[in-house]
Amino acid sequence: MNKPLFFMVVFFLTFSGAACATSEEDGTGGETEKSMGENWKLTGEFDVDSDSWRMELENISEHPLELQFNSGQEIEVDMKKDGQSESVYQYSADKMFTQALKQTTIEPGASTTWSDDISQKSLEKGSYTVIFEVLARKVNGEKPEKPLKTSDTFTIK
Repeated sequence: MNKPLFFMVVFFLTFSGAACATSEEDGTGGETEKSMGENWKLTGEFDVDSDSWRMELENISEHPLELQFNSGQEIEVDMKKDGQSESVYQYSADKMFTQALKQTTIEPGASTTWSDDISQKSLEKGSYTVIFEVLARKVNGEKPEKPLKTSDTFTIK
């Protein structure tokens, strides 16, 4: 491979990966919000005891739920300490995703679950809000009327 082509490939891979990292009650968890659309139900929660989060997208319709994504990144999870603008945890921050269109199908009555352990992060005492979002650009061939997004709040004592 010649040098100019090699540097163009390295430049593209470096900056396309960086572009993927995008932002937006008591000691055992908090108030979990559910988000529902006509065909889906999204739940997300953070477990303080295990320092982990879990998000589930359930197909509540009688037809397959087809999700189309702009890249290999299907979700974003963004955690902020209340009153602060900087994220203390962001799912995509230390990951790279493929730059290809992707489609996933969830059959009727089935669900897809994502989770992560963030015990390597040291969370200070205080209240936090976690925003969970499925980054589908289309659901059943159409742009979603509202974002596939939900949240959870919790307190570290």
